[in-house]
Amino acid sequence: MTSNFLYFWFSLPLLTSVGMLAAWLASGADRPWMVGWEIALPLLSLVPLWADLGMQMKAVRANQATWKNYPGTCYFVTTLVIVVWSLGFTAPGSVLSNPDICGPTPSTCIGGDLQMTSENTNCLDIARIEINMQDTQPTAEVSIYTKYSNCWDCSLRRVYYGNGRNSTGHGPAEFYLPTTHSTDVMSVVVHLTPQKPGFTVNITDADFRDQGGYELVVSSMQETASLSKIKEPWNYAVPLLVLATVLIVLQLGYTIGNRAAGYMMGGVGVADAMRYAIPFWRTVDLPSNNDTDALLGDEAATQKKKPSRILALDIFRGISLVVMNTANYGGFGYWFLDHSKWDGLTVADLVFPWFVWIMGVAMAITLEGRRVKENRSAALVHVIRRAAILVLVGIFLDTENTSKFSKIRVPGVLERFGLSYLVVALAILYIPKASHKTTPLNTLQEHGDGGAEGFSSFAWKWGSGTLRELPLFLTLAATWIGISLGTSFTRNGEECAGYLGPGGISQNKGHFWCTGGVANFIDKKMFGTHTWDGCFPCDTYMDYDVNGMKCTATDGHDPEGFLGALNSIVLCWLGLVAGRIIAASRETGNKKQAAISMGVLGASLCLVAAGLCGFKQFGGPIPINKNLWSTSFIFVMSGTGTLAVLGLLVIVDWFKIWNGKPFLFVGMNSILYYSMHEIMSNYIPFSSTADAPDTHASMTISQSIGVATNVIIVYWLYRNGLFMKI
Repeated sequence: MTSNFLYFWFSLPLLTSVGMLAAWLASGADRPWMVGWEIALPLLSLVPLWADLGMQMKAVRANQATWKNYPGTCYFVTTLVIVVWSLGFTAPGSVLSNPDICGPTPSTCIGGDLQMTSENTNCLDIARIEINMQDTQPTAEVSIYTKYSNCWDCSLRRVYYGNGRNSTGHGPAEFYLPTTHSTDVMSVVVHLTPQKPGFTVNITDADFRDQGGYELVVSSMQETASLSKIKEPWNYAVPLLVLATVLIVLQLGYTIGNRAAGYMMGGVGVADAMRYAIPFWRTVDLPSNNDTDALLGDEAATQKKKPSRILALDIFRGISLVVMNTANYGGFGYWFLDHSKWDGLTVADLVFPWFVWIMGVAMAITLEGRRVKENRSAALVHVIRRAAILVLVGIFLDTENTSKFSKIRVPGVLERFGLSYLVVALAILYIPKASHKTTPLNTLQEHGDGGAEGFSSFAWKWGSGTLRELPLFLTLAATWIGISLGTSFTRNGEECAGYLGPGGISQNKGHFWCTGGVANFIDKKMFGTHTWDGCFPCDTYMDYDVNGMKCTATDGHDPEGFLGALNSIVLCWLGLVAGRIIAASRETGNKKQAAISMGVLGASLCLVAAGLCGFKQFGGPIPINKNLWSTSFIFVMSGTGTLAVLGLLVIVDWFKIWNGKPFLFVGMNSILYYSMHEIMSNYIPFSSTADAPDTHASMTISQSIGVATNVIIVYWLYRNGLFMKI
């Protein structure tokens, strides 16, 4: 295998990519190449890579070559860039079915005028309804009202008004409905003549699906209205099933290929081969979760052997970040990968609070060591510095869409992290902890995994500090409840005392201007224009009528406001409690007692949350609400987080059933991953520039590429031992 032969294949992808870019710039085409090549070319470019790699493996086995400084690095990187770049430019219409149904639907309210989405590009989660008027007089008019499941306890809104005929006066009229959420009810009101008022029919079994066509038959003589399907809708679950299949096949392919390569190469698997083949692809020693030595600047201590890293924490953090990344890039267009419009929970609602909670878990390891207690002043400096960096980075990221200081958002995601971290860290450092020697438990001895005395002593290890801190954090939770339910104020003449709802058309417009209750009221007073300026949840709860295209919308609500920060601090502390159980397990080796303690803690917190919300998905005394960070919400987040980490501890750290990859790579570079996914979200290949209409399939492809690119980057950093800490 000559060097000329190698470098010919190494340079081919680079020359090809340069040629395609030049052709694109010269032709002014929308895409760098013709339809179809965006898929075929990257696959063809992989052929010489595997041929070359196979020849190199054969040569190594015959002792005719070594993997050291194997120049395949150049080819591997170039091919990877071409694959990602080409897929980022993919036009979904060239490989996927184009949607047949696209049309306008109500979107936003600007200055009292209802704004409709674009007729040509709004093709995601939409259905077309044709109106067939039978035996009705020409003067008859039809009004159609609907209500959606995501708009809890809402009044009906009119989505169509007319005579049921198109603009020519002969064919049936048609209108479009969003299908993201199910339609709870469709009310058809037929107005005949002034002498005969008409009739109303409520259709309660309407089931509209994406790209489905439906016919609404209205009969004035029989005073009926019936709905039938005239075009089969798409199965919106198919893209997710295909994505899951691809991921499973890749995992199985890697596992089978690794074992086959190990057999052919005498025990050297694919991963080992690539470490030799690619100089920057190497194994690194994982840093410990405990960064206390670096925190205190003790160089001698850093040379000591650190305790093994708790992989479950990194994996849980990585899972949360990948889901957050997916949701922020669009969630493939699925409602459950978007945030709840008010009460209730979706997958996207879990990740941010879980991340706050896992920060508390890590603090039990990083801030409760013996050396931190001995050098409290150095720990305090570290805590203040880290909290300040989190806040400043958060403010910086929030300036992406504004260049005016008067519009910079002050409450935000990383700002919430910084505040929660600061308060809980100060509690750790300065609330005195009870000594084991001064308690009635001073006669207890460790008894392994069994015995009541052994369990009591284990509980004391993680419960002593928790009991001392409990009054402070219960006070914070009680403060949120007291302020939220007990504060009386008015908005636009409406009394909003104790209101926790979204306002708008919720509860029959009874508290239209009270969106967010006192939490929103406080934010407006404290921060003025320095809050999130999006229309949320007013986009869902605005009042509109297509007759006249008029609308009324309330003020937006900032989900990271001041009042919710009180409960985020409590959530971080609840993570600290779970972290202390894990730390006690590492110290004593009592995995059984740790599992029991975490299981009881997690189940108890979930039960308390269910009681606070009255065992209801929507509403209740204190509803589960991520937008307010309600008390029931943080309890259910802490409870589910505790149970999830317990499961990961069992299958990853204790029984080593799963290694947690690739989420491990993300979790070990969490702050860099979060910042990168925010900053790069508008660049290829992190987002798609294809001008084809959005569908679940096209969004799944483009957004999966964006998320995968982020993961690949942190994987490369992991392989090079590069980790960003603050």
